Amino acid sequence: MVFNFLAVIVLPLAEATTFSFTVPIFATILGALVLREPTGVHRWGAVIVGFIGVLIVAHPGSAGGVAASDAAIGLTAALLVAIVSIQLRQLGRTEAAGTTVFWFSLLSLPPLGIAYAMVAAAHDTLTFAILAAIGIVGGIGQIALTAALRFAPVSAVVPMDYSSLIWSTLYGWLIFAALPGISTAIGAPIIVASGLYIVWREHRLRRATTPPVGG
Repeated sequence: MVFNFLAVIVLPLAEATTFSFTVPIFATILGALVLREPTGVHRWGAVIVGFIGVLIVAHPGSAGGVAASDAAIGLTAALLVAIVSIQLRQLGRTEAAGTTVFWFSLLSLPPLGIAYAMVAAAHDTLTFAILAAIGIVGGIGQIALTAALRFAPVSAVVPMDYSSLIWSTLYGWLIFAALPGISTAIGAPIIVASGLYIVWREHRLRRATTPPVGG
């Protein structure tokens, strides 16, 4: 949560959203290295292509490129989300979506509360209303995501998530008068294509190895 918020703060909305699309890439790497899942040349190739897209978006060392520290924050957020996604898939087998979100929120309070106590400050009514709206919308979104990963195949859930690039670009333009640069316009489709291919490939392999019902 901390790195997700930091990514939105230090990066333009479109770039922050683009870096979040590396979650399937990190999930593939974690599945191979941690869970020892068989990962063939197709998915490893997609991982490499995805990181090429990341380099295009960040284009480090060039004028107007994303700062290395900011890119690291965005990628760290994606890595941690990938870890959580794997855990959610395991928990979803036995736990309801509401239960998972409840304990996730409750157990997040102590460490975040300690950090907040060090920077706590009074806010005006509008700021408190915005914070309350963020909490409500975020909670609803978390429940929806958890339920989606439980009840729908990943191949159906992940492509919908990529529509957030459209919304982040629109909000960035309407609210902050910021549009993504040429590098993001080139690199983002590469990252999206990489993630979609990974999801499609995993779905295809799962169907090939799952015996038909009644068979």
